[in-house]
Amino acid sequence: KLRARFITIAFAGYSAGGVAAVAYTAVALDRYGWQGGFWLGGLLPLAMLPLILFLIPESPVFQAQRNPRDPAIAATLRKLAPDEDLSGVDEFVVATPKRGRVRLAALFEGRMALATALLWATYFFALGSIALLTSWMATLFQELGGIPIQRFAVFSLFGFIGSFAGMLSVGWLMDRFGHIRTLPWIFLLNAAALVALSYMPFGTAAFVAMLIMWQFCQAGGQ
Repeated sequence: KLRARFITIAFAGYSAGGVAAVAYTAVALDRYGWQGGFWLGGLLPLAMLPLILFLIPESPVFQAQRNPRDPAIAATLRKLAPDEDLSGVDEFVVATPKRGRVRLAALFEGRMALATALLWATYFFALGSIALLTSWMATLFQELGGIPIQRFAVFSLFGFIGSFAGMLSVGWLMDRFGHIRTLPWIFLLNAAALVALSYMPFGTAAFVAMLIMWQFCQAGGQ
């Protein structure tokens, strides 16, 4: 019941990484160039590797398939479901229901055709917006508006605050009201904020407010 919330919490790290990239652009780009950013982006995940290995437990499903008598399975399950009584259980079996083969054409039969088309279109526009706007916004302002990348990076920090809040908030809203009631409003606000952003003078309070709103909805729709 908390799946959407946990997924958005995990994706909030995406925004945190964006803040780190923006901070590097604003502070160290002139000194170390873009190569320094690539070194930073490559070394930080390697530094996180020991934490991932020792602090994140392995999947109980994988453990049971590899060794059904692995004592680590019970330890992990007790953390996931502390109310379950596992006393006397020393072997774990993964129950996988048998499923028949599903034809690709079934996605376009009956009522599924409209649902498939809408879902594909939503993913196309949402991820296309992220790839084109989020990734190239700094270049867009520099080439068309003459705004230096370092100056834009400072203001985009406000946007990443909205992105972080959006990922956490939308996950809670989807768990509370469902994704069908939540996501259409998020996309409508995203479009409205983006249109308003194009009319705001760069650096003004209104510009910052619309940037935060746009990133809030952008991250939530993601």
